[in-house]
Amino acid sequence: MRRLAAAVLGAWAAAAAASPFDAIDRLVDGWQASRAFSGAIVVLQDGATRYERAAGWADPARGLPYAVTTPTDGASLAKPFTGLLVLMLAREGRLDLDAPAARYAAEYPHGDTRVRDLLAHAAGLPDYGAFDALFRHGTPVTTSAMLRDLGERRVAPQFAPGTRFDYCNVCYNALAVVAERVTGARYEALLRERVWRPAGMADAYVRPAKLDALPPGRAVGHRWRDGRDEPRDAEDNEDFHGGSNVYASARGFARFAAALADDAPWLGPAAADAVEPVRLADGATTGITLGGWFCAPGGRRCYFNGHHQGFFSVMYWDRGRRLAVAWVSNSTMPLSLRNVLTRGLVAAAEGRPVAVSPVQAVPLDAAKLAALAGDHEVGGIGRVRVAIDGKRGTLRTAGVDYELFRVSPAAYYAPGVDALLGATADGRLTWSSVFVQAVGTPVR
Repeated sequence: MRRLAAAVLGAWAAAAAASPFDAIDRLVDGWQASRAFSGAIVVLQDGATRYERAAGWADPARGLPYAVTTPTDGASLAKPFTGLLVLMLAREGRLDLDAPAARYAAEYPHGDTRVRDLLAHAAGLPDYGAFDALFRHGTPVTTSAMLRDLGERRVAPQFAPGTRFDYCNVCYNALAVVAERVTGARYEALLRERVWRPAGMADAYVRPAKLDALPPGRAVGHRWRDGRDEPRDAEDNEDFHGGSNVYASARGFARFAAALADDAPWLGPAAADAVEPVRLADGATTGITLGGWFCAPGGRRCYFNGHHQGFFSVMYWDRGRRLAVAWVSNSTMPLSLRNVLTRGLVAAAEGRPVAVSPVQAVPLDAAKLAALAGDHEVGGIGRVRVAIDGKRGTLRTAGVDYELFRVSPAAYYAPGVDALLGATADGRLTWSSVFVQAVGTPVR
């Protein structure tokens, strides 16, 4: 691991000295050599390609190299597609965001949950671990089966819908069911007609439940471990969609991001709805917009990412610069490098030096964990409060509580704000996201 870290940092130092996109090439070369990156990158601006690059293996076992056209599991990159689709249908009067989800999907088990609560990650639904009994059957599991299972077991929401944020995969799967019911069309057909075709995403598709039915040539998830590639691919029998399970290439994802950056006419008023801040019942604004984006204030620069098994992918767009960035990977890329790559690509496209380095966090021993607990002032964020309890914790910022998950010896992750939190050698809080990289000051 130390050798990998040294190689990565050495590649970064070499990259920082070059011109912007040359620097990206040097960076990717170093990461590919150290097995830290396998994937593809596309940058579009003003309707033209500024940069494209593929590196490593789409399928190491078959010797299939990556290309910018390689379909890749986008994981949660499905959510902005689903959010946009639902907002389009709402604008057309085909559904009411403030109506109960059960009005459109009869199997939805909680009558007080609105469609808006599903979009806002505020429905209090459990994650996939609650459905282990369904997956143990070894047959395809659908969203409807999960919703019926909750109803049959009388599983109540974890909180009053609309009152709290809790990152929710099943919420977006339920939204796909809602869209199907109000249109009478399949989710994939809706996306293809309403989103992918106008965006120019000819290579996008919704995965079938069985992995052996996936089209040939797609990326296979893996990780480099103990000197060899080992599988870390998607799971079988996932017959649910909306929150995940959309495949597309880096070029395809970039074209969708470019449609947002260019405010393409086919998006209609749903594009503005998609970047509308979500407000909970108490008026607090959450970190993810109504259409499933992390946005800078004003909603003109936004991004989202997806992570599942060995896959990690990003879409970023900037309406002021008409800039779109997308990258996909399948090699269990180190956590500390993911935001570095996105920030570096944006810097290169803007003509700035690619000189952003990772926040240097250290392993979190008992003393460092104790130092993280409490209030901190973080530049670009404001005051935050951290509470740590072993492998999990809570981050409070802007009046909203977000769950923290221990993801490495040196970091916790907050999905609701896409932030990696750690500690410096002297015990100060580190914050790393696409928009903010900072070291906090403890508030005594």
